[in-house]
Amino acid sequence: MLHNVFALFLVLLMVTCTFPSWAELGDVAIFSEATAWISKDDADIQRAIVFDNLKNDVPAVGDVVYATDAEIGTWAEERIDDGKADILIIFGWFPTTLYTPGNLQVDDSIAERFLYGGNIILNCADYVFYVTEGGGANGENGLKTIININADMWSDGTAITPTDDGKKYTPALVDFTSHRTFKAAQIVDPWSVEVKFGDNGAGFFDPGIIKLKDSSGRVGICMQNTKGDLPRGQVLIEMIDFISQQPDILKNNNHTIGPNEVPNENVNHDGLVVEEIPVPASRDESLMKMYWTSVFEIRRANLDGTDVEDILTFTLGFEAPHSIALDVEGGKIYWTDLLTHKIHRANLDGSDVEDIIQGVRSYSIALDVEGGKIYWVERHDGKIRRANLDGSDVEDILTQRFGSLSGIALDVGAGKMYWTDFQTSKIRRANLDGSDVEDILTFTPGFENPVSITLDVGAGKMYWTALPTGKIRRANLDGSDVEDIFTQRFGDTSRIAIGMITPVNPTTRKEDVNGDGVVDIADLVAVNSALLTDASGNNADVNQDGIINIADLIWVAAAIATSEAAVAAAPAVIAAQAAKQLTPADVQRWIAEARHANLADPTSLQGIRLLEQLLSVLIPKETALLANYPNPFNPETWIPYQLAKPAAVTLNIYAVDGKLVRRLDLGHQPIGIYHGKNRAAYWDGRNAVGEPVASGVYFYTLKAGEFTATRKMLIRK
Repeated sequence: MLHNVFALFLVLLMVTCTFPSWAELGDVAIFSEATAWISKDDADIQRAIVFDNLKNDVPAVGDVVYATDAEIGTWAEERIDDGKADILIIFGWFPTTLYTPGNLQVDDSIAERFLYGGNIILNCADYVFYVTEGGGANGENGLKTIININADMWSDGTAITPTDDGKKYTPALVDFTSHRTFKAAQIVDPWSVEVKFGDNGAGFFDPGIIKLKDSSGRVGICMQNTKGDLPRGQVLIEMIDFISQQPDILKNNNHTIGPNEVPNENVNHDGLVVEEIPVPASRDESLMKMYWTSVFEIRRANLDGTDVEDILTFTLGFEAPHSIALDVEGGKIYWTDLLTHKIHRANLDGSDVEDIIQGVRSYSIALDVEGGKIYWVERHDGKIRRANLDGSDVEDILTQRFGSLSGIALDVGAGKMYWTDFQTSKIRRANLDGSDVEDILTFTPGFENPVSITLDVGAGKMYWTALPTGKIRRANLDGSDVEDIFTQRFGDTSRIAIGMITPVNPTTRKEDVNGDGVVDIADLVAVNSALLTDASGNNADVNQDGIINIADLIWVAAAIATSEAAVAAAPAVIAAQAAKQLTPADVQRWIAEARHANLADPTSLQGIRLLEQLLSVLIPKETALLANYPNPFNPETWIPYQLAKPAAVTLNIYAVDGKLVRRLDLGHQPIGIYHGKNRAAYWDGRNAVGEPVASGVYFYTLKAGEFTATRKMLIRK
């Protein structure tokens, strides 16, 4: 591989915050054993929405369980003093094991100790703490006794409209009529109103949350109404997501920007990234492009700034592309998103966007293309993680908490990774497996905090930005000879990378059947197509014996196994390409035909071994439903899945109220990976009678034999 590196500097905007005392978000128990205002069936539908989707949408929560009256008291008592903010979700009547009916426990009920121990109770569809199983013996004094203030909820027929906070944090909330609201004027010390998601404009609010002073204790209400078809489940998930973003819920240095949170615009922090892209020593700059992220776009241009293109455009307030990296040989751009908490990738022209890793709270990524790995720092929990370039096999490689990790860069040749620690004001490095951690540079916190980092390995230099000075600095890779390179701040452009958009070393090999300059899985597909159509005398006759047969396909497989591109891409990347273009049945047939033809020469044996390796990755270890893409979407989306065994497959799409919108009968499907657009389930955004559906949140449930799973998607018009 060539190592003459060209790098371009631009500046990004970053934010830091300080936080008060904290409690980690804990476990969740859901109770719907007894209801009054809504039916138990309606409550169970909403309960299932929370149960099936909460962990996906709010990864910070712990275990999510259903609990009966007999179980929930013990569950809560065991978590009163566990140091976490555990959550009880109540649909309807209040469990007797949490609070003895009749207000007989003035100060020592499990419910009160649970709240004052820093935990959370969210109530749906009835007066909070009013009724218990067996009757409404508590009355309005249940609320007054447990939270110790003179507050009531009498508010029949109150018209509720989403507030600005409601539109921002609970987009599933709709206009409705509440019969039991909180009243802002009655929420007094030690309680305060934390957020009103919906109100009547006169201080009556629902949904909303009140918070206990100097504690993470909270009581929330969600759509106190007798109608069973309100989207309570989704709104509850969004309320918990809001809670997960609050400073007291996040360990110091563990704060992450939530999916609807807006960074503090009053903090101006400049940073830098330089992506190192190998290019030929005598490069043709007409083939070079620079890529960068802005507030809601990924763009590219020529190196002289001409021919600016919008590669991808995002929805402001819902998506925020940030760190960017290029795999030029693989033809991919990778980026992090601060609001979706995902790592995405796409082709260099912006097509075929994929969500490859979810639940990522990172400002910086780096690629080891040769090793087939992507690395990132989890800024606020102090971890460094990596995965295969297709997002599989996520692993923690450094879990020792150092501080607030911000930037990462790789020296693959030396087997080293470098990262910045904003809080402790250090630059550190370690082996790529996380071993042998060492401090390279230490600065004075508050006077110089390193943010973003990059390496010029060929010159033996590292570059970083420093706050609050706004400087760009550099030093040798061992930390010696520190010098200021630039002291002027730039604008709000985030990250930038450059690279060639045409293959560096186009191939002229005969195994390049489709003539695209590289020998890869697409060439296997091309030979197979020729075999199926009995074509002859074209490029598919790889061994040039005048016949197109299985031997030609095996020669291509052997060439893939030994090609430079395959070696650089690593097995995981080749497997990802195969999953999009091949089926297990195809590969099994090729292997059987090769063995039947007694292909035993070294080249053929190498090709057969590659096919056997591909077959092993094309047969999933377990059946799974994956995230749809794109998401949000308008009007169409693809829903990927994989089958560990043959099954009749159906996909049902539901509105937030649980009503069936569309049923997709996918038929009996063989074992395989159904990820690409040519194999994944497709929904055109229409209901069963062909009408376009309204904007909003929908759920999709895959049924394959005994397997069932549900995920969430958003259509936005």
